[in-house]
Amino acid sequence: MAGIYTRETTQAPQAVKIPGGKARPVLWLVVVISSVVNVVTSVTIGSILVSNAFGLIALAGIAALINDHYRNRRR
Repeated sequence: MAGIYTRETTQAPQAVKIPGGKARPVLWLVVVISSVVNVVTSVTIGSILVSNAFGLIALAGIAALINDHYRNRRR
């Protein structure tokens, strides 16, 4: 019965860090390039799959930027 009430300690997952603090510029570059490619493929090629793929990459980059902002903000 003593095992039921014991508290297990678990560590929260740690964020992957890019050395030198260059995560934000890299993420911004990913967002800008994927957004431009998304627009260009939408207008010229017209392929929905290619356009959606780059749109999802842009959204993932935006989500990563938001996550990075909230993890590294000053309190």
